[in-house]
Amino acid sequence: MLTSSTVVLFLLSLAGLANIAAAQGDGILLSIEPGRTPGDVELVWTGGQPPFRVFRSPEAASVTSPAKQLGQTSNRLWTDSVPAADLSFYRVTGLVTVEETTLSYGSNSAHSMELYTAQDLPTVPMPTVVLAHGGLWQSGDKSALETLCRNVVLESGGTQACASINYRLSQNLGGVCSAPGVDTYVDQVTDMAAAYALLQNDSDTYGLDPTRMHIGGHSAGGHLSHELNLRWSDFEQACTNPSGCFPAAGAIGFEGIYDVEAWDAYDSSIWGGQFFCATRKAFGFPADSASHCTDSAYGLPCWDVGSPIYLAQQSGTLGIAPVGNALIIHSPGDTWVDIAEAAYFGAAMSDAFPGIFSITSTDGTCATGQHNDPLSQVALAICIVNFVASGGAAIW
Repeated sequence: MLTSSTVVLFLLSLAGLANIAAAQGDGILLSIEPGRTPGDVELVWTGGQPPFRVFRSPEAASVTSPAKQLGQTSNRLWTDSVPAADLSFYRVTGLVTVEETTLSYGSNSAHSMELYTAQDLPTVPMPTVVLAHGGLWQSGDKSALETLCRNVVLESGGTQACASINYRLSQNLGGVCSAPGVDTYVDQVTDMAAAYALLQNDSDTYGLDPTRMHIGGHSAGGHLSHELNLRWSDFEQACTNPSGCFPAAGAIGFEGIYDVEAWDAYDSSIWGGQFFCATRKAFGFPADSASHCTDSAYGLPCWDVGSPIYLAQQSGTLGIAPVGNALIIHSPGDTWVDIAEAAYFGAAMSDAFPGIFSITSTDGTCATGQHNDPLSQVALAICIVNFVASGGAAIW
């Protein structure tokens, strides 16, 4: 599959501009020199395959945004009239192949993931997004996020990697529909932490930047990623990388479930209790049940400690804090999961943790349509790419 890959990210100062060239891993050499008209610059490059896209931004973090694209050309020459600002970041992209690598991160057959990168890796280590699929903790597969992962590589211009993981499903972990049930979500969060740890430990092998590695997911996978972000110390895995390992730089949930009790009530009123069993497979029975599930780490009901909203609201009492920034996305057209959960969770994160970036997008900027529709939408990939590139500060 052919996608677009970043080949040059270049910082240009107009003061004392000389003929400057920069190259990146997939073979494009970009030369920048003064134009014939004052204030103009000439971009000339060799290598790569057309069509080429040319980008310019006053900030390195936002250069991946489509809004910064100057245009597209089949030629290897571009003249730009530089704005008044002294600094501009330029990038030229060409066509490359997205490579998919299957990895195993544990002993169970479910412990597998697909890592998506540009075939010709950039010379700078890549930020990475590690994603978990949805399916109410009891179904689904990593293949559901293939298109999204490929779009992340595409829209980042090959500067970012994306991994889609499988994890053990709740019924395979002993989850049942009858009381009391067990906290299978704990093992599933552990699986996500283990997949993340593999990429941390082997970051040099795959050209990944361990300091800019993110977690995320769709629906139930969104729950897992934000649960892990808030309870990192409970799930952190062993580090074997001689250079050290780093916690997640951020958590990204799209169409996620963040409050088990609220989700169960929504299921009862909107779905007629269709997912009663799935919820209890993952979290046991609720707190008001005589045989409710208890989280062994905190001695509290699973329905509470298993809810990222509760964790944020009770963070002071529990002594927890997220290790990374937060992005919460929900399509305004998605009625499968209550959009109010995203709004409440975003507000809880912002109130409890003013020291991190917490962005909530429910207006259609990042996702539209029903529950699964955003997975194939470029807009979702763009929001993820920009969140990662900006260090959690922006999505567009």
